[in-house]
Amino acid sequence: MAPRPKVICRRLWPGILLLLLAAGISAGNDLAPLVPADHIGCAARTTSFKAVGRVEASGLTGEGISYFKAPDRIRTEIDLGVFTMMEGFDGETAWMIDQNGQLLVLDGAERRRMINNVYFTGQSYLLDDRMPGSVTFLKDTAAAGNRYKIFTAVPENGDTFWLFLNEATGRVEISQIRVDELILTDYLSDYRSFDGCPVSFRNRTEGPISQLDARVEMDSVEFNIALDDTLFAPPAIASDDFEFPAGADSVVVPFVYKNGHIYLKASLNGRDEVFFVLDSGAGTNIIDRAYADRIGLNISGDFPAKGIAGYESAAVAGLDSICLGGIIWHHSTVAVVDLPSLRPRTPEKPLGGILGYHLLSRLPIRVSYGDSQLVVYNPAAYVPPPDEFAAGLGFFIKIPTVEATVNGCPGRFLLDLGNSLGVVLHSGFVERCRLDETLTDVREIESGIGGIGGSSETSAAMVGRLRLGPVRLESVPVLLPRGGEGVLGSIEIDGNLGNLFLQEFDIVLDYGHKKVFILPPDN
Repeated sequence: MAPRPKVICRRLWPGILLLLLAAGISAGNDLAPLVPADHIGCAARTTSFKAVGRVEASGLTGEGISYFKAPDRIRTEIDLGVFTMMEGFDGETAWMIDQNGQLLVLDGAERRRMINNVYFTGQSYLLDDRMPGSVTFLKDTAAAGNRYKIFTAVPENGDTFWLFLNEATGRVEISQIRVDELILTDYLSDYRSFDGCPVSFRNRTEGPISQLDARVEMDSVEFNIALDDTLFAPPAIASDDFEFPAGADSVVVPFVYKNGHIYLKASLNGRDEVFFVLDSGAGTNIIDRAYADRIGLNISGDFPAKGIAGYESAAVAGLDSICLGGIIWHHSTVAVVDLPSLRPRTPEKPLGGILGYHLLSRLPIRVSYGDSQLVVYNPAAYVPPPDEFAAGLGFFIKIPTVEATVNGCPGRFLLDLGNSLGVVLHSGFVERCRLDETLTDVREIESGIGGIGGSSETSAAMVGRLRLGPVRLESVPVLLPRGGEGVLGSIEIDGNLGNLFLQEFDIVLDYGHKKVFILPPDN
């Protein structure tokens, strides 16, 4: 069997698309002697700024605005026309407003990335009275005819990143960050003097995936301006972009459960209904490119779509409406991806695409596999099941995650209604937990695992115990792919729990309260 494992529409641009100041670096004995004294003075005098510039990313162009206020506040807005996004950090909370105007409070790797951004932007690696962290000399190197000293920087509660100090100028001209399994490199250039302080007006981001490349050219910058703290706090966002049928507490939508996928009928822009796959592992709603062409959607951009073993291209498009069971979502931005592996499996032709985060984050749902029914609850009337059936939900780039243990070893797993398989364990988790010493009935799967981004050779096996919230299982079948890229190469995620595992239960997903309820089918 060659199922369609995970397609994740990642954050639709690189982690560093901020308009950054770069005056000099570091804190600590390793770096202080290398930084010109006037650079240190410039950093100390810069307590706030507003920068406006032009952005080129993912085949689109637009405008970016960045605000900073010492010691630890940042806000960035990017408008690429069909695609807009905002994110910030107020010293406590990291947040994002996505392309559909939905507020996400970030945690885990996404929160650490924001801490890294504000630490770098505020030059906390240079000034003791800003954000705590450490900077350590790593090695010398040469690039483009220049000599650099490389330092590792580790903000408190952030992740390690790398700073390249030009020995001749005393400036940071290259930085690198890790975004899950990928390394992104930022090149700063076109330095101009403001009050004797060097400011980079050009920022180029490059990564191993071409769709992650970006350019920012600053048009204007204002220093030490008055910025109210409320600018950096998560904004109040109305969640009324959908209409629930009048007087209804819930809506029951029948589905077809076929080949491990949940197929629902929905309509776009008032057209006839077609089948969509329900997929909690999709960070946004996705339209199949063939169907988008058929109904004449205006698509643009070239974004990275992360698949099971690599990346492929995604575009974006605007929709007037999506209707499911009488519930209507208005004016949304969707990804457009080629989904050839799903089309032959669709109960009826054509395939519309995938319904993901935009649907699931707004409304609690219950998936009843035995009854082939999706119950969508009106948030105003929703009453959750008893907490004895609950497990906590986290999020990894809009994908729900759960904490579980396999043979007593804890891990973080995607909870994935779009995974047509069961329990998938990543090779890094198997190695860390030394599971190969306890696995039984290990055997090769001839067809392996394949999907967007490629495929991976795979083994099947049995594990002795799996624990997830209220669930305690013995002798659980698992899959062991050996790929090292795409989702399988993630350093943040240890595996994936899909439909062949979840189908033994009724599943209630409540994103708003960050809970999943795992219920006996007759409960």
